[in-house]
Amino acid sequence: MSVAKDGNTYWRQGMVALINDAAKNILNDKLTREMTHAVVISHDCDLGADSDKEPFCEIIPCFQDTRMEGNLFHAKNPRKLSIEFQNKTETKPFHLVMEAKDRLQIKKGDFVQWSPCEGISLDSNGLTILQRWLAARYNRSAFPGEFERRLRKAAPEQSKKSTVRDRIKDILDKKKKYIRGLFFDLDGGRNFERDPEDPQDIYKLAVVVLYVDDRLELTAGRALQEADDAADELQELFEEAFLSEKGWKYIELVKSCRAISDEVMTVAQKERLREFRLEYLSLREDPIQPAVSP
Repeated sequence: MSVAKDGNTYWRQGMVALINDAAKNILNDKLTREMTHAVVISHDCDLGADSDKEPFCEIIPCFQDTRMEGNLFHAKNPRKLSIEFQNKTETKPFHLVMEAKDRLQIKKGDFVQWSPCEGISLDSNGLTILQRWLAARYNRSAFPGEFERRLRKAAPEQSKKSTVRDRIKDILDKKKKYIRGLFFDLDGGRNFERDPEDPQDIYKLAVVVLYVDDRLELTAGRALQEADDAADELQELFEEAFLSEKGWKYIELVKSCRAISDEVMTVAQKERLREFRLEYLSLREDPIQPAVSP
């Protein structure tokens, strides 16, 4: 990798390389047929450091997104990300999909044979999403195992999905572009394992749908509408699953599900709420580790 003693290099975090024949020879059996590009994920400072201090460049091979699953946008899934790149040669941007398990370290000396894709780049918002996704691998909330089990209970009969959790995924998948994340306030921040045999040992839950408020877009109203629709559907789902004529059981919504713009969420809300990711950890005995706010 071309790195001068003063740390100069043309590579930056988020840049894209085409997986050419030279790259395939280096990566050998680490690629699948679908992988066509590689995104550089090393920090700029590490890329510019001398090879004796930082001998490797970290990349993630990826492939073009044709399915456009809503749950993979905005770093909602800590294991898999679909992210939008700008392409100067095309009228429309395109999405690449990457998985955390595919991250690789390449010797900087080998990386000299790689070249950045001309005209393909992340904008500042895309780079922020990439950095948030990379951090989420080691900084994400975990919920009590019994709470997780209750979300895996059978969904209402009219639902096409088999569990409440599946229905949540279905709702978020439909809202692709503007939903940044789903956040829970569970028991006011206290973390209890409830009695699995007692439907009246209830988790108290508040649900917030966080949406991207891009005020530069002429269609900004669509973001709020999309988030409001998701909040309404989640409200209906929880009521159908856990509310009966006798009252709530297992999980109670203490407030109506609501949508909040990422432009107006307060620091206090960020510290109180924990992001619910569809691929998350559960804790049965160990205390929950605090997570830094998104």
